[in-house]
Amino acid sequence: MSASLIPALVAALRLARERARLLRPGQAPRGARLFARVALCGLLVGYGLLAHRLYTLQVLEHPRWREAAERQHVRLRPEPAERGRLFVLDGGERLVPVAASLVRGSLLVEGRPGRDAVAFVSSLAAACEPDAPLTGAERAFVEDRVRRGKAFYFRRRRLEPDTMARLKAMRLHHVQLEHEPVRAWPFGPLAAQALGLVGQEGRAASGLERVLDEALTGTPGTREVRLDNLRRELVAPGGLHVPAQPGHDAVLSLDRSVQAIAEAELAAMAAQSQPQGAACVVVDVRTGDVLALASWPPFDPERPAETLPGIRCRAITDTYEPGSTIKPLFIATAWELGLGGPDRPIFCPQRLMVPRRRKAIEDHHLVGQVFEADVIVQSSNSGSYMITQRLSGEQAQRVGSGFGLGRRTGIDLPGEAAGRADALAKRDVTTIGSYAQGYAVSVTPLQMAMAYAALANGGTLYRPRLVREVRDRQGEVVRAWAPQAVARPLSGEVARGPLRAALERVVNDPRGTARRAQSDAYAIAGKTGTTKLLVDGRYHDREVVASFCGFAPADEPRIAFSVVVWGPSTAKAKAWGGTIAAPVAGRVAEQALRRLRVPPTPRAEVAARGAR
Repeated sequence: MSASLIPALVAALRLARERARLLRPGQAPRGARLFARVALCGLLVGYGLLAHRLYTLQVLEHPRWREAAERQHVRLRPEPAERGRLFVLDGGERLVPVAASLVRGSLLVEGRPGRDAVAFVSSLAAACEPDAPLTGAERAFVEDRVRRGKAFYFRRRRLEPDTMARLKAMRLHHVQLEHEPVRAWPFGPLAAQALGLVGQEGRAASGLERVLDEALTGTPGTREVRLDNLRRELVAPGGLHVPAQPGHDAVLSLDRSVQAIAEAELAAMAAQSQPQGAACVVVDVRTGDVLALASWPPFDPERPAETLPGIRCRAITDTYEPGSTIKPLFIATAWELGLGGPDRPIFCPQRLMVPRRRKAIEDHHLVGQVFEADVIVQSSNSGSYMITQRLSGEQAQRVGSGFGLGRRTGIDLPGEAAGRADALAKRDVTTIGSYAQGYAVSVTPLQMAMAYAALANGGTLYRPRLVREVRDRQGEVVRAWAPQAVARPLSGEVARGPLRAALERVVNDPRGTARRAQSDAYAIAGKTGTTKLLVDGRYHDREVVASFCGFAPADEPRIAFSVVVWGPSTAKAKAWGGTIAAPVAGRVAEQALRRLRVPPTPRAEVAARGAR
């Protein structure tokens, strides 16, 4: 019997009682008494059924209905873990964070908030001002959904603490507020291509964030919350709470000051030369640590859609033909093998015709009778060919493998290009003439920086180290990466002696091709390179790649570097490695050494060494 019949039975019993009162004692008809008994029995049965139903609901089916209530009013919300930080050195000393997680608010509106659409939208918009204002389209969408009583989903992220406080005070219906970590970059676009991106849901998308994702990602927690009928969160202490565990921190080899210098110098050059792209790499010659990995155009992680063309880390993803910067590698190897020497005379004609080679090998200026060291200083194409062709196919391949050309360096970044050096195995005069001038071989700016680091440190090629160690939140080292030597293409006798002197003269000698890389504070050594760009399968006369690779200080090298500029403008003057890339390299080297507190070289000594 349903509980709704009980009032009817009570009314019938009351009516029977009134009828019995009107009769004289002993005169109650039999029908009235029967009706009263039946009504009483019905009343008792109704109460019995009601008690049974209450027993069923509250005892037998209690777990079921409690579970339903829990589903309706209790939520287990995930508590995101704080992502680990990325640290770099600043001036070679203190650590500073370049990527970290900040706690920001997240607003979620779901369900049917009510019928007063204008008031609800006005309150929501007022609370979101000024850091996350509603657009006109969003206001129209929410207002339309509220007015029609339709369920909908609306989200706003990265809310400031003040905005969160206003929303909590308003207690709007069906508005849920959460705190979640968001990625922040204290130095903006600094090294953004290398650091990488983290998406809205905390998923690593690129760069070091992706490589170190397992270490940086913490363990999410769980928090129990209770909601009222209007889906507003209630204060319910004592609920389930499993705290989130933050991720580990990573210490990088990058130096904030050196990286900022490299990016600023690339930007200044780009403002004048308007290239298609550019890259600058600075490494520590003693360990292989990457101090700067700069690419232009820049990328701003705070404005990813607007700066998307700059997301590529050109220093490792883009290849180019190195031109004359590869000549010291071949010539030094020939000296190492006893197939020549720095003081050995050589005649370098301005135009060299090689049998069975259709195109002559030409120099841009007259070199004539010189020593082999002057082939490097004056960047003679004909001299480089004559020295390089002394190498056998196996010996030429040793240049590629020993200096890491044509293979990935193993840097801790995704998307690294390997380049190509298979032409070094060919012995026809056409191919030898090409790679002796820096063609037929493709490399990355990072590969050339590491090769020149080997020239600077006495002949040891290191694997580039970008991540030094991973630490927990207490500062304890979880994992560390030590410097790793991978090859030794030269002996210290050749690398530290005649080769270093020749590369120093490239910058300081009046006949050198990199005089614009000179510094008043330090002796810089290096080599320029200029190659034509391939356009539609053919080399274009007015589209070039200008580059400069070197190290400093020349007497006691601390850093090696490479600067590569793709397609600089030739509207004002001829673009060369010595006019475009060398000035950038010289300024980067001087400022970087100052920030690293390397003692300067007296200018008089620099000039004297260049004159020798």
